[in-house]
Amino acid sequence: MELFECIALAVKNHQQQANVLTSLLQLLIYFDHLPENLAELLKLLYDKYNNSFLTEEMLKDISARDFNANDAKGPKLVSNFIIKLSQVSPRLLLKQFSLVSKFLDGESFTLRCGIIEATANVLMDISRTEEDLERHSTQIQSLFDLIEERVMDVNPYCRYRAYQSLATITELDFKFTKRRPNMTKLAVQGLKDKTSMVRRRAILLVSRLISTHPFDLLHGDQLGLKEWIKRRDLVQSQLDEIIPPELNGQVDVDMLDAEEDEDEEQEPQDVVTNTEIEGENLVNIKRLKLTLKYYNEAITFIERVHEGIGYAQQLLNSKNKSEIIDSMNLFVLADAYGIEVARQGVRSMIHLVWAKGNNDEAQAIQSHLIACYKGLFFEAPSNLTEAEANTMIAKSLISLTYGATLAEITSLERLLCLAMLQQQQQSSTADFSRPLISSGVIHMLWRIYGTQGKEISRSQRRGAIIILGMLARADHEIAVAGIDTIVKIGLGELGRHDLTLAKYTCITLQRSVPENEWSDAAKLREKSGFVNNPKKFSSSHEVIQKLSGLIMMNCSSNTIEWFGVAEQAINAVYDICDSPDEVMSSLLRFKMSHVFFNRDPEIEDNGDAALSQLLFIVGHVALKTIVYLEKCELQFKKNKQESEKSKAAEKNSKNSKANDQDHDMELIGGGTSEDDFTEAVAYIREREMLYGENSLLAKFGPMVAALGLDILDGHRSNVINIAGMLCLAKFMCVSSKYCEDNLPILMTMLDRFDDPVIRSNAVLALGDIAVSFNHIMDDNTDFLYKRLHDQTPMVQRTCLMTLTFLILAGQVKVKEQLSEMAKCLEDPDKRIADLAKMFFLELSTKDNAIYNSFIDIFSTLCADENVESAEFKSIFRFLAPLVDKERYIKQLSEKLHARLIRTDIDKRTWDYTAFVLNLLPHKNEEYAKVIADGYKNVE
Repeated sequence: MELFECIALAVKNHQQQANVLTSLLQLLIYFDHLPENLAELLKLLYDKYNNSFLTEEMLKDISARDFNANDAKGPKLVSNFIIKLSQVSPRLLLKQFSLVSKFLDGESFTLRCGIIEATANVLMDISRTEEDLERHSTQIQSLFDLIEERVMDVNPYCRYRAYQSLATITELDFKFTKRRPNMTKLAVQGLKDKTSMVRRRAILLVSRLISTHPFDLLHGDQLGLKEWIKRRDLVQSQLDEIIPPELNGQVDVDMLDAEEDEDEEQEPQDVVTNTEIEGENLVNIKRLKLTLKYYNEAITFIERVHEGIGYAQQLLNSKNKSEIIDSMNLFVLADAYGIEVARQGVRSMIHLVWAKGNNDEAQAIQSHLIACYKGLFFEAPSNLTEAEANTMIAKSLISLTYGATLAEITSLERLLCLAMLQQQQQSSTADFSRPLISSGVIHMLWRIYGTQGKEISRSQRRGAIIILGMLARADHEIAVAGIDTIVKIGLGELGRHDLTLAKYTCITLQRSVPENEWSDAAKLREKSGFVNNPKKFSSSHEVIQKLSGLIMMNCSSNTIEWFGVAEQAINAVYDICDSPDEVMSSLLRFKMSHVFFNRDPEIEDNGDAALSQLLFIVGHVALKTIVYLEKCELQFKKNKQESEKSKAAEKNSKNSKANDQDHDMELIGGGTSEDDFTEAVAYIREREMLYGENSLLAKFGPMVAALGLDILDGHRSNVINIAGMLCLAKFMCVSSKYCEDNLPILMTMLDRFDDPVIRSNAVLALGDIAVSFNHIMDDNTDFLYKRLHDQTPMVQRTCLMTLTFLILAGQVKVKEQLSEMAKCLEDPDKRIADLAKMFFLELSTKDNAIYNSFIDIFSTLCADENVESAEFKSIFRFLAPLVDKERYIKQLSEKLHARLIRTDIDKRTWDYTAFVLNLLPHKNEEYAKVIADGYKNVE
């Protein structure tokens, strides 16, 4: 500072302005560390010695310079200098702002960024007091205009800085209410910017505009659109009572208090004045008019925020982790202010629980998601008692199930499992902070579920068991603790009258046994010699009897909900019963006699419904029996491995009784080898289940096949068509022989039936067959690919998702048909196009899968006359960046170049080849030259 004082005195008292100016300009341009210090010097000259001449001259000289477009250093230093000057002495910069503002029209984006930030600094300085606002009102508007213009700058860094500046300005105490509508409009516009960093700043600006909104004077800070519209309509109705509607638009608020000027001529009926509204309270009219204007401005603001939140929802699919987190924060903030559509964003962001990427990114997104949901649903105000807090959290969790789709339910389950995992980790590390979901909350959920009075609604009871089932996925003891309540409620009368409640009750029951129950059972048997897992129920247990009753109920009804209940009840029997085969055999015999041998007129009148239910049970039992056999095989192998480990340990033990132990382990593992057991299971599945003399399912095999042919002839009702096709498909997953014999029936159904439900189910069935018997589907994949262009979007989506799974799992070989998947990128249905994009993005992570298929896709689409030029180009704009390894880019470029220089190439192919070659970031100038030469080889 002493050096600055010397320089200032030389300028002030010794006429050294010219010399100092020259030196300062040289120092500014050539030394990176001095711009901020030079700004401090100019501040000292102005504040202490009232000298602005040096600053003015420096700014004049700088503004007259023409910086080279390739010069990065000069503009950066000048930008830093101007920014610092705007921070330490904004009034000094304001005097010469017209000079530096010329840089906004220059080529250097660095200088433009600096001027934008400096503009914001100056604007904030002259807006801090009421006096400044009045004195500089014109300049404030001009500075606002400069910043808002830069939102449209061609350079993303300038747009970024403009949004950042606007967000900073919103932190001022003064609200700038007249500028806010345009700021909100620009913020929403920025959410559609093509650059991620600009969108992030636009999200921040929207958040700041919400948190600092000026509409909190009359009714608090909540921004619920419906409430504001009600208030507006109420005020409008009050105005209509005072002023007739036909005169309402003519009332000028500013004229109501004005005195009539008798000397001034006025057109009659132009404005309704005091004399025309005799006896009315003019002050009240003015107040209502101003209130109406206030409400309309608030509604306009809220509607624009709604639009912005809609765009922010799309950003949840961004590749940028920070952008996703910013969008999540926006939804949480908007929800706190009561903005209705924010809850849609909260529901949408739950799918981020499946986020992929490198481990750090995925964990960061998932952790932030849990933190957001914790604040929204897992926490209660500190002033509540523990019981009140538990009730509030339980009801908040239940509310997440209202109107939720299957995808949202699945994602919510994953989220709660992760939350429970975090909670368990906290317990293991002696972290005594409040758990995310306490035992008190779980107890309250069971209490809500178990309440039979009318004080608990049907949706609340359903929501409680749905949440409990999700939590039981992470901790099976939660389900075990509520078995008695489950038997009483979900498997009792309430469940029979509410089949959705019964279905989710069965799902919760399935989770009363841990997922690793087979390995746990093996350990228990080894230690205690028990034959069965003691956690499972016998066939005579009340739980199993209740489940059997659910499966057998409603035989004469055509209620579609029954099928969902029956599916989950059968699943529960196989999961929690120690002898599910015996239980299901008994149920099948009872159901058969009920359908085929019962002469009850009511049953005969509802014969199709009863038969469809029997077919459903038979098909699902066949499928679950396969799973049961696979679990038995896994259990045997685990037993065998444990036996071998024990034998090895006993051989090394000096004090063991080798002969006795060997004998015991032989009893546990059996004398059978793993291969023998696997072959036995395969034989049972292939030859016994559908063909064995003593097999109950074998009685249905020929009947279901014959029914399939009958369905093709159109002799059955729609409910039989659907149930019969599903049963046939499930039987085909049991035995490859049965599959080969009846595959033509399924293929014909896929091609012939008009019902999209049957075609969708047939597509899913072919997918299951491809997993079970890959060799059978190898020559029949064309049937699947054809459905990608089905006339019904539902069938298209089902086919696309099925093929996505099969290809990514390696169950179907990727052939030239992949071009059919590429066509889906341009499907008119956005959901189908998004699914196709997801597929190719996932496929691009599988080694060099895109590279291997790139030329095949290119060739097929080139030759397809039905693919328009715009569609072709859009497809490859998406696919080309997915090949990102330099070696593969080079090889593809060589192959495409070889096609370009062929003499027999037609114009269409040449155009497409040149276009795709241009998309690849090759470094060969020869390719560019061939393309630049144009169509010399094309006739």
